[in-house]
Amino acid sequence: MNLRRILTASAVALLFLGGAPSFAQETPPVAATQEQEIVVTGQRTEEVIRAFVGEIAVAARGENQIARWDRKICPGISGMRSRYARAVIDRMAKRAFEVGLDVGEPGCQANILVLVTPKPTEVTRQMLEENKDAFGWHAQRGQRTQGRDALRAFVDSKAAVRWWHVSKTVMADGATIGEGATADAASVRVGSVSRLSRSTRLDFGSVFIVVDANQLDGLSFSGVADYLAMVALAQLDPDTDTSQYPTILNIFSAGVTDAAATTAALTDWDLAYLRGLYGAKREATSARSQQDDIARSMNRDLTRQ
Repeated sequence: MNLRRILTASAVALLFLGGAPSFAQETPPVAATQEQEIVVTGQRTEEVIRAFVGEIAVAARGENQIARWDRKICPGISGMRSRYARAVIDRMAKRAFEVGLDVGEPGCQANILVLVTPKPTEVTRQMLEENKDAFGWHAQRGQRTQGRDALRAFVDSKAAVRWWHVSKTVMADGATIGEGATADAASVRVGSVSRLSRSTRLDFGSVFIVVDANQLDGLSFSGVADYLAMVALAQLDPDTDTSQYPTILNIFSAGVTDAAATTAALTDWDLAYLRGLYGAKREATSARSQQDDIARSMNRDLTRQ
């Protein structure tokens, strides 16, 4: 599905096509990294890491599995000046490469759509009304989302950045399966009685990210770009409080604006989470099992430093 097609003429008229937001002066990444090290020294315990993973990881509704991209992403951005849009795409590409994904060539069929607009709710509501199937309103051909209540919350969100992931259930080897199949129905026993594996997995099919242009002024551009990369590569809980963890997800949090403005990149925890996600068993029997894989991987990465 080409996500660019959902931008109708009326929606495009609402997009932020004027001057770019006023981003803060970039703080050197080394300084930002040192600050994070001071904050989290002594806290990198397995218990805290597991709590972090449990807070942010979201399983697909009704599937009890955590989805991820398969092989390649293709970001598309509307509502930003071309040089900013190119920089965001380059940042996403850098992060994708770091977890073993490829990025499509210019002109590829977009599967990640980022919209920057001063009227985010109006634009999001109109997109949903005109393209319900694209958002998984009616689950088709194995589509999986967080459900209609979560979709309504996405439309009405007041957050600076809102995101919506549409996943699809496929066989463990990536082959398409029939409509209505679920991971639970396809569980198979392998190896021994103590080890279970499914014959299916969840892959992202598309991601919609809507950015409120009114809430970007004064923030680090590279920080915002990395935030967008983080929520594009992983399906995260938009309502969780991550203020106690060293993560780029705090960049828009109330009360930490000054600190967020100096965050120039994904933190060690963010990168460790993404590496853990893309290294976890994809056909695992449950999201909890995948969370355990991610937490173990994060613990290894973070305690080695």
